[in-house]
Amino acid sequence: MISHLEQVEFIRRNAPAVTACAREGYRTSGRGLVRVLCNQDNENAEQATYDFLPEIGVSKLLARWYGTKAARMVSGYNPRAEAIVIFVRKSETGETLFDTHCVKT
Repeated sequence: MISHLEQVEFIRRNAPAVTACAREGYRTSGRGLVRVLCNQDNENAEQATYDFLPEIGVSKLLARWYGTKAARMVSGYNPRAEAIVIFVRKSETGETLFDTHCVKT
């Protein structure tokens, strides 16, 4: 599992590219977030991939989306000054887990 500290370090190291991805995604698709996929087999944050996911796409990806803190973050962030980044991973039981961060751009 990628720790909170590793997540923050990933964001810090990749901030220009991640925030550019968020801005372009917002411009073309509206509200959403940058999804970072954490591979269960290789939990190295440096090898994680990311992409923009529109808000409607997130609700299809994560069954527990509506009413979550992450959903509230996406609906309330300022796209000119912030980006929402979500780290997605599978638990040992196959459940989709996520950690969400608000990044100031």
